[in-house]
Amino acid sequence: MAHFKTSDGVRIYFEEHGKGEPLLLAYGIGGNAGMWQPNIGPLSARHRLILWEPRGHARSESPEDPAKVTFGHWVLDLLGLLDYLGLERAVVGGLSLGRRHRHALRAEAPGAREGPRRRRTHRPPRASRSGSTTWSCARRASR
Repeated sequence: MAHFKTSDGVRIYFEEHGKGEPLLLAYGIGGNAGMWQPNIGPLSARHRLILWEPRGHARSESPEDPAKVTFGHWVLDLLGLLDYLGLERAVVGGLSLGRRHRHALRAEAPGAREGPRRRRTHRPPRASRSGSTTWSCARRASR
């Protein structure tokens, strides 16, 4: 579990699991990186799975100035994280607001980052045979 500092000095939490093609997941408002816990095993078996928490969320710092906690800052922080990790390309997926991160990232850095094939993340979680809950997008990505 690690942090990196953004260009304006905010510490952003992230974690990495596994090796392979980089796959970065972003969650929606009210979540944290822990919400992906049921997916870490299957996804990290084939991917370098990167989970992060935007500024103002969970284990990332929250600037005192609320004008510095915006969607635009989150997108810049995501670009900063990819740069910090030395990644020129990564598959970026998200749930709810996290999908907006992906779309904004593609607009901000066209051709530099690869978005995922269209994934439906609005379906409710389903129980797997083991009884754990996984999102349908994670199942498809782990195949």
